[in-house]
Formats: sequence, C-alpha cells, structure tokens
Amino acid sequence: MMPKIIRILKTFIGPLLLAIAIWVLHGELKTFHFQDALRSLHELPIQCILLCLLLTIFSYLIMSGL
Repeated sequence: MMPKIIRILKTFIGPLLLAIAIWVLHGELKTFHFQDALRSLHELPIQCILLCLLLTIFSYLIMSGL
C-alpha cells in the first residue's frame, strides 16, 4: 500500500502541471496580438492554407490507422 502522501501527490500532479503550462504560455504570448495573427493569416495564399489543412487531415488519418 502506498503512503498517503504519494497518493495525494499523484492526484494533484496533473492539474499542477496544467497550471504551470498555462502560466508559461500566458507569459510567452503576452507580446502577441490577435489582430497581428489574423493579418498574417490573411497574407497567406489560399492554396497554402488548403494544403496545410489537407496535410493535417492526412496526418490524423495516418496516426489513427485508417
């Protein structure tokens, strides 16, 4: 039987890591603005976006074994 402290740590390690990841991501994205991202997306050719979407779908199909 595991000591009680280890069981408690196992319960909180996932949410703790999630909170740390969100905190780090918030710090990293502080200098980015949503309008800048949209402007950059609008500058891409539609063929490039469609190819990216197609390759993403293909990748998920391959990973799922279909």
